[in-house]
Amino acid sequence: MCADKHLSSWAEHFEELLNRLTPANTPDIFVADEDLPIDCGKPTKAEIRKAIKQLKNSKAAGIHEIQAKVLKVDPEILAEVLYGLFEKIWEDLLRHYGVPMKFVNLIQNVSC
Repeated sequence: MCADKHLSSWAEHFEELLNRLTPANTPDIFVADEDLPIDCGKPTKAEIRKAIKQLKNSKAAGIHEIQAKVLKVDPEILAEVLYGLFEKIWEDLLRHYGVPMKFVNLIQNVSC
């Protein structure tokens, strides 16, 4: 039951995030000279480890109240744990609801 509640919460979050109305005043964004490669694959353990190591120690903890220095104690173990969590989110939510393709389509439409 708890897992279903979490899945519903994530689904609701992404629905709200991705299905907003277009703002009345759009910013002037210029087209880039070249397209950058966009990787829409799930994050790798190496990317997660790199992100953990790049956390700033002097920043305030988020709503979870876990300080960055605590998360950085063992980046290898944390990356393993987070990889499993991200993989679950990726497979169960993002792929199920097609969110990555929405991102890709949005980005491609903006850059055309």
